[in-house]
Amino acid sequence: RSTRPRTLFPYTTLFRSVAADQVTKVLAADMLKTVGSSAEFIPGFIRFEYCENTGMAWSLLSDKTFLLTIVSAAMVAILVYFLVRFYKPMPNLIKAAIVIICAGAVGNLIDRIAFNYVRDFIAFDFVDFPVFNIADSCVTIGVIILAVGLIFVKSGREFLKALDEEDKKKSEERKARRMERKSSAQGAEPEGTDRSAESAEETENDGE
Repeated sequence: RSTRPRTLFPYTTLFRSVAADQVTKVLAADMLKTVGSSAEFIPGFIRFEYCENTGMAWSLLSDKTFLLTIVSAAMVAILVYFLVRFYKPMPNLIKAAIVIICAGAVGNLIDRIAFNYVRDFIAFDFVDFPVFNIADSCVTIGVIILAVGLIFVKSGREFLKALDEEDKKKSEERKARRMERKSSAQGAEPEGTDRSAESAEETENDGE
């Protein structure tokens, strides 16, 4: 039985999620045309409203595009490393969560690099909530799935426990190596002292 489809799962899911985010942003910008313009989708529930966000939700870190770009790039790098590093023992639900979060981060990272702002267009009418986009939804949904998978799903809890045990094992190995180096250094010190004493004695005898 081929495992190729499973191997390709992270890449295809990531690509499709990022593509969906970028396509919907292009359509929103094209249809709504100007910043602040809106169109009803489900009256009283959801509307489309085009915004160009230079910060985060609720106007946090406005005009801090460079900082947010660095943070987003670092986040993507950490997620990709974690996914690759622990791919085999990682439960599928955790893989899916990380891929979805990564897709959201990549989607908004593309905007910040290309435009110096993020294109938002989805707004709720029934609650005071910031305008958002598909990438934001990916991050939120991915974080929820990740939390549920690690806390409430047995395979996720076992995976987390295995990571903790591996970390403790590595910590003990590093401690053992430090103790071994310290012991070796202490063992070599008397020998050096004896040689110094012998050298001093020889010098004294020569002087006599």
